Order: sequence, then C-alpha cells, then structure tokens
Amino acid sequence: MKLHRMIALEAQGPVPLGMTLDEIIRAGKVTNNYQSFVLGQLSEFFKNKASNGDVKSLDFQLESPIDFESQATTTALVTAVRALAPEKAVALAQYLKDCIQVGESMLRDKDMDPVAWMHYVLQAQR
Repeated sequence: MKLHRMIALEAQGPVPLGMTLDEIIRAGKVTNNYQSFVLGQLSEFFKNKASNGDVKSLDFQLESPIDFESQATTTALVTAVRALAPEKAVALAQYLKDCIQVGESMLRDKDMDPVAWMHYVLQAQR
C-alpha cells in the first residue's frame, strides 16, 4: 500500500518541506502522518540522489510540498520513521534540513536500503 493514499484522506493541505522539518524540530517529535512521510521521502531522496552527485533544488522541488502521486515512498520506510524515538526523529529532521541547505548528503551508500541508511545517519549524528 502506498502511504500517499492514507495521507490524502487526511485532507491536510500541502506544507513546504523546510517548514515541515522546522515543525518536527520545534515540537521535539513527529506529530502527524505528513511529517512521517516527509522524513521518509527526504531520507530516500538524499540516500539515492546524493550518491549520484546530482542533487539540485529543482530536481526534487525542495522548497515545494511533496506530490504524493509521483513521489510515493515505501510503507516500510515510513513505519521505520514512526518507530523512531522522538529525539532521533528530531535529529533526522535536523540532518535532512542541513542536507536541503547544502544541497547534498555527506553520508552516502548507494547500495544500502533507505531504512538502513536512515539508521546509519542517526548513528553518525552521535
């Protein structure tokens, strides 16, 4: 099942990605499904695109909301995001916010699955 179907039913309007990450950081935890989806999608994006060295703001429309129809992420990844302790979710949000500002991720592994990459990033944040 694609998570975008669940989120579309919530009727939450689109929120820019940077603002969504700021909400997670301010709240000290993930507070809704859209935030979980954003963390999952951005993790997948930076894990895949950053290892190719072709990250550009326009490639992913990092200043725009996620288009659920064309940028769906896996249920397993979003489930892993939801299972994170609040402080780990905040650390991931801060790391991804830094990636957006820089335009790339310094932690790359093209062959690692996105859930493992997310945990790798969190381990490296210590």
